[in-house]
Amino acid sequence: MWTRKQIVNPWTELGIVEPSDSMERGERLRVLDVLANYINTCTKCYLGTIRDPEKILPLYMGNPEAKIMLVGKAPAYHELRTGKLFAGKSGDELAWFLNMAGLAEYGIYICNACCCRAINDGQLKTKQIKSCRAHLLMQIDVVQPDFIVAMGDAAAHALLGKKMRVGEERGKVFEKYGAKLIVTYHPALYTRSTVEVEERNKEEGLKDWVFLKELIDGKDNSDAEPAGTAD
Repeated sequence: MWTRKQIVNPWTELGIVEPSDSMERGERLRVLDVLANYINTCTKCYLGTIRDPEKILPLYMGNPEAKIMLVGKAPAYHELRTGKLFAGKSGDELAWFLNMAGLAEYGIYICNACCCRAINDGQLKTKQIKSCRAHLLMQIDVVQPDFIVAMGDAAAHALLGKKMRVGEERGKVFEKYGAKLIVTYHPALYTRSTVEVEERNKEEGLKDWVFLKELIDGKDNSDAEPAGTAD
């Protein structure tokens, strides 16, 4: 995964051998623990220099051997308070989508595009996404998922290496990181609207999760647009 275009292989920087396909669960957990400790001391971008050192940044939640990886934006207030990703209302929305699409019983790994909380939980800057991208790719190295879901603009930017509008990329399949990658809206979107708008939007958003379930089950998705490999 790490190419000559990159100056430093982050695994070398941490003094860890780059993960292989034969990693056992215990070794994956050990490596993720090292990475979790590292991000809590990282100051590669402005967010790392202003965060509260008394609050532990949660790196991930879920199964390190999962075949499905979900990538959000960044931890927010509730995540830092509880030390658990998707601990607030967005977590309730995510659980609803997974249940409705029949994905709740699947092993899932959840992480974020940025490990630090965005200022006032607002938009991430490009530099912040780029600074944290290595941490995200390292997690992909460890988990080696078959399916990746970019939830929101920041996650899509981090995973596909360029800014894009989620609404224009839904329903496409990107072959990336040895996995099939799709894009959907971040669950937090459905916590900011009126009940009527929320219900309508959720019905539309649910299509992406049903689409994921069909990809996993190997069903024909003739309406999907194969997007190839993004830069």
